[in-house]
Amino acid sequence: MKKILSILFAAMLVLSFSLVATTPVAANGPPVTAGLVLHLDASDPGSVTKDGSGRVSQWADLSGAANHAAQATSANQPLWVENMLAGKPVIRFDGTNDHLQTAAFGSELAQPNTIIVLWKLSGDDSSRTVIDGIASNKRNSVIKALNSPPSWNREIILHAGSPNLPGSPLAAPSDFIITGALFHGTASKLWIDGALDAQGETGTQALTGVTVGGRYDGAVNNLNGDIAEILIYDRALSDGERQGVEQYLGIKWLGWTLPPGASLCSTTATSSGTACFTVSDGVIENLTAVAPPSLPSVAFPHGMFSFRITGLSTGQTVTLTITLPTAVPVGTVWWKYRNGQWYSLPIGDDDGDNIITITLTDGVFPGDTDSIAGEITDPGGPGNPMTVGWESSPISKAIVLAPWLALLAAIMAGMSLLVLRRRRAQI
Repeated sequence: MKKILSILFAAMLVLSFSLVATTPVAANGPPVTAGLVLHLDASDPGSVTKDGSGRVSQWADLSGAANHAAQATSANQPLWVENMLAGKPVIRFDGTNDHLQTAAFGSELAQPNTIIVLWKLSGDDSSRTVIDGIASNKRNSVIKALNSPPSWNREIILHAGSPNLPGSPLAAPSDFIITGALFHGTASKLWIDGALDAQGETGTQALTGVTVGGRYDGAVNNLNGDIAEILIYDRALSDGERQGVEQYLGIKWLGWTLPPGASLCSTTATSSGTACFTVSDGVIENLTAVAPPSLPSVAFPHGMFSFRITGLSTGQTVTLTITLPTAVPVGTVWWKYRNGQWYSLPIGDDDGDNIITITLTDGVFPGDTDSIAGEITDPGGPGNPMTVGWESSPISKAIVLAPWLALLAAIMAGMSLLVLRRRRAQI
């Protein structure tokens, strides 16, 4: 009997510790990571290997795919330039021979694929390559062309074999711009600073790896300009996903502010897909995926999210529409966790599909967790129906643990009664 009780007591301790929640931690980096095969970010100093003169020998890939861009020849290495854009460094290419090159990707990047780059072209009268393939027969390029100097009638050209897809001339040729490119045969598209600029055919060639800041052979048409950040995906991003990545770059580097009602999208912390958030008023910012702490009998198939809504009047109420990667069952609740306590908010549009709504009011807890008038901060996420009770009041860890403790107590009482009966039978 002592052995049985010891086992039950140990199980109760293990269960108790397993149910102690931890503070959610927001993920860093771009809001969309599904399919990301290359991410180069000059603002991450740990990802840039340089010498004492700032010459870059490697720009490490942050996607997790280890597709690092490198250059062993010192004369061909670009320059790391500090405090160039929004107080952050960039990688500068001299237009002559500077370029970086990845090894071949683990598998060919067949179309469709998406390339998003934040870059600037310095003034000259030559065609300049921003991104290229690593072989003459496997190329997928984003090219900036300069025509008719001195009018600086520049345009961006997408190239993936033949034919090219030219964009429109740019009014401010020396500004940093965000180029979004979808390579998908006749359905290829080009966006400049989030606006659709051109669509048509670019060919159907695959991409085996990339050359950054130059042609695949590194000999001609290398970039004369700067690159701040590059993201390459092995799939076609949805419009919401692409906009989320462009907004991430624009806010981070260019001081963008989003228009009221704009949507933001993020890959979920559970890798279930992409979730998009649209607010009825104000501006949603800083959307990041959050790994949820453990809550017994509640499943978080899409994890949790952290975000901020700005531009509101004091005490204003807004409706947030959330499009999830897959449907959630009827009875799903928006759960929030703060300082060891769980709180619940009812959801609207609770019909079992992948679209839900929540209503938040500035300054009213638990919907708003900050004390700033006109702003709402709401880390939380959709939890599937649970078997433990819940109310609008917080659920403490002790309350959540109570059903489990009651079950263990019942088991222990039953075992004690069984032993007592055996002893009586022996007498």
